[in-house]
Parts: sequence; C-alpha cells; structure tokens
Amino acid sequence: LAAEWYDNSAGATDETSLANLLRNREVDFGLRPQMVRRVIGITVKRDISPLLNANYTMLGSKLRDAANNSATSVLHQLTLIYSVSDESDFLLSLLYSNGTGLSQADLPQSEFGHLPASVSLRWRFYF
Repeated sequence: LAAEWYDNSAGATDETSLANLLRNREVDFGLRPQMVRRVIGITVKRDISPLLNANYTMLGSKLRDAANNSATSVLHQLTLIYSVSDESDFLLSLLYSNGTGLSQADLPQSEFGHLPASVSLRWRFYF
C-alpha cells in the first residue's frame, strides 16, 4: 500500500484556469504531469500467485466549478501481470475515470472526467 500527494504550484484550482492551461506549451509537450493544483494517489499491489501480480491505482483531484462548488474527478487503473516465462509476461490493464466530462466547447472541466474507459493488453519479452 502506498499513498502520494502531488502538488503542482502552477496548477489549476478552478475550471476556468484548467481551460487556460491547455494553451501552455508544457502541457502540449507532456512535460507537466497533471494540470490541477493537487492530486492524491493511492496504490495497492499484491502477488496473487508466483506468476500473477495485481496492481490497483486511484488518482483523485478537486476543482471549483463556475458556481464555486467543489467537483471531484477520479481515475482508477487495475493492472494484472502474468509471467509467461523467464523473459516474457502479459499485462492486462483496465482504466476507468469519473468526474465532469468535456464542456460543450470541448474543454475539460476536470482532471480525469473526460478520459475514456480503456482496456490494454501487452505482451512483453526481453533478453
């Protein structure tokens, strides 16, 4: 079990400043890890068997909306890794977010609410 608190002093505290950050070059090039001011992260890892590992991560953030109410968005990720051999494994990842989605102008209204649910499968081998 691990918990982390991310603080971005230049991050957004409300929906308006979040939309303005989209014009920031650091965000465009992926150099800013999150757009909001504060994000909390919790991770739980577990070895289910010698060949199967599980990892659950939750990231959460809060913003003020136009009515000055607090709105929360959360990102959930579940990852399963199965060891196929000494040099290869399969990874299955499920990603789900909730929170306020995009506005009618296609601008994000929360850190994670606009992200689509996704499933990833990866085969990794190395030598």
